[in-house]
Amino acid sequence: MRCDQCNQNDATIFITQIVDGQTTKMALCATCGEPFTQAAAAAPEVREYLQGRRVPVSSLVDVYAQGADHDARYTKEAFWFVRDGVDHSVRSHSGASRHVTAHELLESLRVLALERYGSNAREQLGSWGVTRCEDFGEIVFALIDKGAFGKRPEDRKEDFDNGYDFASVFPVATP
Repeated sequence: MRCDQCNQNDATIFITQIVDGQTTKMALCATCGEPFTQAAAAAPEVREYLQGRRVPVSSLVDVYAQGADHDARYTKEAFWFVRDGVDHSVRSHSGASRHVTAHELLESLRVLALERYGSNAREQLGSWGVTRCEDFGEIVFALIDKGAFGKRPEDRKEDFDNGYDFASVFPVATP
């Protein structure tokens, strides 16, 4: 399902509001939904509610945005895009939670970038600081360090080296 606001990214935040019997539903991507998650994380009522139900308040913390806070080379959108790429790879290969190889992830990221941004994919990725496959590897391993992803002993950051040439797989449209 696409985000109701930007219509580009997959929706990961679902909001239902009921006021005077009127129901409004929104499906938002992480980028468009960030103000809602930040407000929820900061609201004492939400914190108390979650703690009363033994839900860790840390579940509201965005480890992807935190990854960007700790690595100024990339924006939080780049971290969210890698998250979406992992999800895309899992769904396209089996649908069940499983390990994703660097090669599978790179292919999913390529497909996802082209689906979302078309001939502007290279420009969009570049605006996030991602200009080569090695950048995806840096982001993946930063997220592994944050606990967002697991890894197998044979997984290495170098598995992302020379995955594909951005200029070849993300051609820029000519006017």
